[in-house]
Amino acid sequence: MRSVSGDLIPTSFVLPLIAGVTIAAIALTLYCFSHGISTVFMHLYYLPIILIAYFYRRRGIPVLTGLSLFYLALAAFFLYPSIIESGAAVLRTGTFILIGVVVAELSERLEKKKEDCRIAQEYQKSIIDNANVWLTILDAKGKILIWNCAAETMSGYHADEVLGQTGIWKALYPDKDYRRKITGTITRIITEKNYLENFESEVRTKNGSTRTISWNTRGMMNDEGAVEWYVAIGLDTTEHKRAEEALRQAYKQLNLLSSITRHDILNQLMALKGYLYLSHEVIDNPTILSGYLQKEEQAANAIEAQITFTRDYQNLGVAAPEWQSVNASIDKALSGLPMRDIRVEVDPKNPAIFADRLFEKVFYNLIDNASVTGVRR
Repeated sequence: MRSVSGDLIPTSFVLPLIAGVTIAAIALTLYCFSHGISTVFMHLYYLPIILIAYFYRRRGIPVLTGLSLFYLALAAFFLYPSIIESGAAVLRTGTFILIGVVVAELSERLEKKKEDCRIAQEYQKSIIDNANVWLTILDAKGKILIWNCAAETMSGYHADEVLGQTGIWKALYPDKDYRRKITGTITRIITEKNYLENFESEVRTKNGSTRTISWNTRGMMNDEGAVEWYVAIGLDTTEHKRAEEALRQAYKQLNLLSSITRHDILNQLMALKGYLYLSHEVIDNPTILSGYLQKEEQAANAIEAQITFTRDYQNLGVAAPEWQSVNASIDKALSGLPMRDIRVEVDPKNPAIFADRLFEKVFYNLIDNASVTGVRR
């Protein structure tokens, strides 16, 4: 039979304990019966019977029944032909079996409830650990009680480093003034409403990076109506905030581009219309007309250049900036230009810059303009 550990007695100690009290009960029975004693000692049988029923539950019923019948057999052997004492032994045997069955049934139900609680706890733990949001439970003093896998991933701190402690908040908010401001705001809102919704704060992760977390926190009350712990759920909105900022910058840049381009194109159109008007006036003078036509072509080319520039500029600021090699950007720009005999020297230190992905266009336009201007001179 497989025994199940109780709350107080280790599993390895259960079987020796039951065997010891059973042997003691049987030995005392033999001693008492052989010396004419037939009362009191039999109560010792309750110990092995209850222990067998509790630890082995329904599986122990045949064993406790056998032990009870063994007592009855000893009583019948030593007490015969006393009808009264033999009858009393039969009643005691029935009592032993009845008590054993009741304890076994109660133990079975208790074990079933324990198993149900264990399954529920494992299911709850699985949900918490597999949630893709930062989920932590802390007591009223800020001590961490639960720290799920997403919290580990976002913060960089393993659960073993934070459970049962309050120091994690100093690590997440290293700036004392900012930490005081955040905790003060959270405390005030929680006190007023008992919950916190969509509250954003910036936390410092273990690797030194900063993440923006949107918090939803609710206080959980005990039976006396006092807040006993808090459930805090955090959503990492860092990339979302960066995307929003990039979008705002893109709108700004596109608006600026639209304003500048519109102004430049209107200027060129005005010049173009002016030369067209003058061309009509000198239609019979090819020499002067040719000069005006060149001016008109220059204006048209300028408009074309403006429109081409907007095509390259439209994606500026859409993507997040990244670290880029200056020399690599120059080399890439040179590969698309007719350099002829022009030589460009790059910085041997190979510096890097944190900029938009269209950073190379800066060098493209600079080198292109410089080469054209140099050729014209």
